[in-house]
Amino acid sequence: MKNLDLRQFAEVMVALLAQKGIACRLGENNGRIGIIYEEAGIKASTDVTLLWQKYGADYDVAELADVLYKAITSEVQKKKAEMPNPMPEPQVQPQVSRPQMKTQPGRVTQQPMPDDMGGKMQIKCFGQNGAPLFEGSFNSPEEAKAAIAGFMKNVLNADDASVTEFMKEFDARDYNPKQWAKEAKAAGMKYVVLTAKHHDGFCLFDSKYTDYKVTNTPAGRDLIKEYVEALREEGLKVGLYFTLLDWHHPDYPHYGDRIHPMRNHPECSNENRDFSRYIEYMYNQVEEVCTNYGKIDIMWFDFSYDDMRGEKWGAARLIDMVRRLQPGIIIDNRLEVSGEGRGSLYECDPTPYHGDFISPEQIIPPEGICDKEGNPMVWEACFTMNNNWGYCANDHYYKPASMLIKKLVECVSKGGNMILNVGPDAKGKFPKESSAILAEIGRWMDKNHDSIYGCAPAADIPKPDYGRITRNGNKYYVHIYENTLGPLPLIGFDKNKIVKVRALDDGHEVPISTLWVHSDYPDIAFVDLGPDPVLPDPVDYVLEVEMAE
Repeated sequence: MKNLDLRQFAEVMVALLAQKGIACRLGENNGRIGIIYEEAGIKASTDVTLLWQKYGADYDVAELADVLYKAITSEVQKKKAEMPNPMPEPQVQPQVSRPQMKTQPGRVTQQPMPDDMGGKMQIKCFGQNGAPLFEGSFNSPEEAKAAIAGFMKNVLNADDASVTEFMKEFDARDYNPKQWAKEAKAAGMKYVVLTAKHHDGFCLFDSKYTDYKVTNTPAGRDLIKEYVEALREEGLKVGLYFTLLDWHHPDYPHYGDRIHPMRNHPECSNENRDFSRYIEYMYNQVEEVCTNYGKIDIMWFDFSYDDMRGEKWGAARLIDMVRRLQPGIIIDNRLEVSGEGRGSLYECDPTPYHGDFISPEQIIPPEGICDKEGNPMVWEACFTMNNNWGYCANDHYYKPASMLIKKLVECVSKGGNMILNVGPDAKGKFPKESSAILAEIGRWMDKNHDSIYGCAPAADIPKPDYGRITRNGNKYYVHIYENTLGPLPLIGFDKNKIVKVRALDDGHEVPISTLWVHSDYPDIAFVDLGPDPVLPDPVDYVLEVEMAE
């Protein structure tokens, strides 16, 4: 479904609901699309935008149509029960009674047929270029359902001709890893991780084990090679993301797998699939990326689920090869777990493939992460800038830079790190929103990086009401998100051991307050930020407090 935008997705849902006897229309308000059912004085609706954003490309259309069907019928039943004289169950003839819909590229449309055609159902499916993928007239919803199922299989199945068409279009014309590297460095980042291969199985590197790769597209070159060289020019560490899943490979489980797009299609049975062949294929490709690009600093595997974990991936052999080819490499923990779960390191019984850090996804651990014996663990939280990992033209819900700066500080104050996602568009450019956010983060980091790099939690100091604290040796960094009324208290600091307090951005000394207003708190040190109640940095104003060692 990756090639369907929100409106196309909504119209496919309308078509599938029609097969279930629910005649609906689309409604739109402020960029959001809903499906509306209205019959015999009863009106029900549901927001398709939320469903589309939540599931992205990882869904089965029939399942989601069932979800919408249940939501609409449930609301209809509720409203019928509230009516003083309940109406009889509507008898819907969706294909004959519906008005004609405009046909547009990338959409499924249904049109009522003239009476001389016996009220048959006509369905047309159009590709992005406006050319019909198929069209036909059907005597029953069952026939139409089969037709739509075939169409959706073509959309979802990575082996179908539609994917080949995308490969013919992919030219990466605006791919400029040197610009990416410059923006990352300017934002204060020390390393970058690029997807070498994602779950669809398409390789951005020149693998000799498949034809499903970037060098067989109009781009015609190894994009990973260019990326690695660009990062090294900027002095950045090199990271590669590599999926453990591969929906394109014929030996990867299809039917019945919880994740595979064809999981609900019995015609895609796993008979004659040899998973050991797939494991060897994956091993060979990981060996390629660990061999062909010089030093790799980070390998980000993704991900384990159900029984697909650990030795199911041949993990001990795989990790041994990676560490042999790339001594000193840092590896995540997803040969054991996913964004949820902490793995054998947490259990204090590490496997050979435990990885080096925990990888919570789209959440900051409320209190950091310790193992079951209470020892602090190394962790890195991964976040999207908006609500999607890959580029999504309709997702403009970007987290503001001010929020992301504070989340970075929160991660460091809890003993973790943060990796922030950017989803380049199909041509290879960063979205303008992403570039603007990176630039704003960079301006803050340029002044305040000492409060981030090499810092750890200030475990001996309680979290202040006005912000957070990070620490590097005998220097504590007080992050102030909002000013206080009167002098600012440094609760938890031994006032007799404070050597000096400075503003981190320009280094000027901030005096210890001697005002009478805090005379009732003689054991607490207060600093005087001056007469202006507005902080010099409205996002995060940082003080460096040096303590006697």
